[in-house]
Amino acid sequence: MPALTQTQVQSLPDVLSIDRFTINFGSIPTFGDTSTTLLIKCLDVYIPGTSNERFVVPLANVNRTFRGRKNFMQNQMQISFVETTDMSSSAALRQWLEYIVGTNTGNSQGYIASYAVTPTINVYDTTGSIADTIQLFRCYPDDLQPVSLSTTTTQQMLIQATFSFDYVLYGNTPVT
Repeated sequence: MPALTQTQVQSLPDVLSIDRFTINFGSIPTFGDTSTTLLIKCLDVYIPGTSNERFVVPLANVNRTFRGRKNFMQNQMQISFVETTDMSSSAALRQWLEYIVGTNTGNSQGYIASYAVTPTINVYDTTGSIADTIQLFRCYPDDLQPVSLSTTTTQQMLIQATFSFDYVLYGNTPVT
């Protein structure tokens, strides 16, 4: 392959910046519509990875590989939220976790259809237009990480939660 030319490099569109995104959970159980609060407070989110598993079949001393099933990288992702003085980020997530499994009873207040949501991650280009949309189906929090308090530093309080989901649809990839 010949070396790339200056014209080829200059013809690339603008690159995407990692700080241009939103994640909208919509209404979560027991807390109502969080579409604005958690959306604004979200600091970090990962677009889940995906892979096609493979398997090997030995045929006549030759190993043939075949495609396997779709895998969504452990079906989990971590999201970081900044906390505000009303503690609404951690309150929303704690109440959601309590709805899923009660502390005193060990029971859920409903089946998965009542506590799982379909959040949408929008990634924006440099003009503010949506470059990609990612939907996570049957998504709910698994855990809320401990919050570290310290008298030796000054910084924002972070709320980190791990979410599980069943599968992902990527907006720029056609589903066949």
